[in-house]
Amino acid sequence: MMSFKKQLLLIMLSAVVGGVKAQVSVALQVPPTGVVQKNQLWNMVLVNGSSAECNVEVTLTLSSTTDNNPVLTATGRVVTLAKGAHQCKYSDFAPVNYRYLSAIFNADMRPEGFLPVGNYTACYTVSRWIGDLPEPLAEECVSLEVQPLMPPVLNLPADGSVVESRSPQFTWLPPAPLQLMGDLNYDVVIAKVTTGQNALTAVQQNIPVYNEAHRRNTFLNYPASASLLDTGITYAWCVIARNSDRFVAQSDVFTFTVSGKQAEVIVQEGASYIRLKRDAETALAISAGDVAIEYTHDATDKVVSYTIYPLDNSSRQLASGTLKVVQGQNFITLPSSVTRKLQEHTSYRLELTNTRNEKWGARFTYRTKK
Repeated sequence: MMSFKKQLLLIMLSAVVGGVKAQVSVALQVPPTGVVQKNQLWNMVLVNGSSAECNVEVTLTLSSTTDNNPVLTATGRVVTLAKGAHQCKYSDFAPVNYRYLSAIFNADMRPEGFLPVGNYTACYTVSRWIGDLPEPLAEECVSLEVQPLMPPVLNLPADGSVVESRSPQFTWLPPAPLQLMGDLNYDVVIAKVTTGQNALTAVQQNIPVYNEAHRRNTFLNYPASASLLDTGITYAWCVIARNSDRFVAQSDVFTFTVSGKQAEVIVQEGASYIRLKRDAETALAISAGDVAIEYTHDATDKVVSYTIYPLDNSSRQLASGTLKVVQGQNFITLPSSVTRKLQEHTSYRLELTNTRNEKWGARFTYRTKK
């Protein structure tokens, strides 16, 4: 990387060679990442390459890289530059006139306040006034990535803990400093950890057992409207902080286990269960006697609907009804009234739909039990 002295020398040479139009150059010294205060935006070196004094005005436009829309504009007072390089800071341009174009600045609108978390492009224009019209002399842009010093910190349930309640309380600490976020809210994700998984994989890949967005408080009482957490099961949870809809930071992922024995899945001995899948166009299964199905339920509803169609006439509905289910693995035998409608050596398509309108199904050939 070119040293600052070499960079400054090149700027001075270009200013001298460039003539009157480019007699002023600018070298920005804004921190590119981390926590940034607004007064740090005015750290720069201005170089006057002419022998005469020059009165200049610096204007700043700060834009979000998400949509390239300006979120802040600012104009400093006119400064007088003698020949040579001048190390400038906020006090040289004060008072600075700020104009806020986004609600993300509501948390801290002080001149020395912090920039909100986000990715920005800061563009500067150095101008001199000729009558009532500004004449641009130099322009320069720099990218900024404002990050919090600390992400959200999970508190309870503690990592690796065992909780008694099947509807526990979750608490966490906010990211810091708070002044970086004018519209702070949280997404809370709770997912079941399966055998062989780590906590991070569980929250990234598994369907959450509970997921809430845009939460303002730093606590969550597991709602009574959601399915109770299962005993003997390990869960992973994390919190994602957002400023309005913009990602700020994610907490670590903690695990906890609900005390008690894991609920036993009772399977009828000797029964042959047809496993339902999201893709109903599976290989044909054989069902002898009662029609028994195996279905993994990830939604929170407790009742699902089913329909049976003959494969040779998929538009004709042979039977339909509802089934009671629990979250997790279900082994269900269809009512005998449905079985009596099935014909020997005839193939059918079974389709099950939950309240999220997710369809699970299987194809099977029916045979009477001998």
